[in-house]
Amino acid sequence: QLQALALASDPNMYVPPAILTVVVKIQRAFRFKLMMRNMANVRAAKTIQRYYRGYRTRKHMQQQREANERGRPVSGLWWVQAHMYSTTKTDAAAGGAGLVGVARKWR
Repeated sequence: QLQALALASDPNMYVPPAILTVVVKIQRAFRFKLMMRNMANVRAAKTIQRYYRGYRTRKHMQQQREANERGRPVSGLWWVQAHMYSTTKTDAAAGGAGLVGVARKWR
């Protein structure tokens, strides 16, 4: 604080008010330009995100349509979908070993 007072009272550090006004205008214009550039970048990022989200949604809807045509619902978890429709016969009478037989085999 003392240094600031010393600088303000130093005649070599004096800046006329007209020059200070110009400096403030230049700084204001530059900050405005930075703000506008940042706004443009944010707008571009939002556009990219919007297109990607639309693509992702359309792709998901297409997968759901195809799954409905096949009669197999789409699950977001691959392992749930992989194990929902196994080829193992669960009924021993249907010619398969059944789940009990599979469990015995893997012990």
